Amino acid sequence: MATTAFNLSGTHFLDLSEEDQNVIRELANGQVAAVEAIPPTSLPKNEAHEIEKLRLELEDLKERENERLHTDEVRIKEQRELWSVQYPSLAFDSQPIRWTLQKGHRDRLQIESVLRRLCNEERLDHRGRMSNTHEHHVGFKLCGGIDARLYYNLSVGKVLVTLMCKKNEAKKFDRE
Repeated sequence: MATTAFNLSGTHFLDLSEEDQNVIRELANGQVAAVEAIPPTSLPKNEAHEIEKLRLELEDLKERENERLHTDEVRIKEQRELWSVQYPSLAFDSQPIRWTLQKGHRDRLQIESVLRRLCNEERLDHRGRMSNTHEHHVGFKLCGGIDARLYYNLSVGKVLVTLMCKKNEAKKFDRE
């Protein structure tokens, strides 16, 4: 069986491509099936006990992950609603909201400042524009002087914020 390696540090499962999500689901289901396929009666008593403990741990992990995903989605929904009131001319994909929620208080204040400027700016089409995606971007600094970027598209009546990331991570999202 071939092993697939994923570098998921700092990446939310929902930010992965649908294909990568499906591969991860298949791997997880395969591991669950492997544990569940072992009949406890065919093993010595101590190993059967260990297998049962693993099954219970796996069920607990599944339950906690489902709760965490639900909590994350609730927080994203709440943040989206808050921003829709604060910045009526902006709309947001999920990634910028998730990224913001992962940041500390001071970084979130910096992000809010950039969003306020973006919302109040008259000529957004004069901002930097990516040649390969045709998205515009705004550079800003997080606490500690870390360069970050906010990418957006212009549409009728709204500015769609599609991505927020550290400047050096933009290549990971096919920007720059």
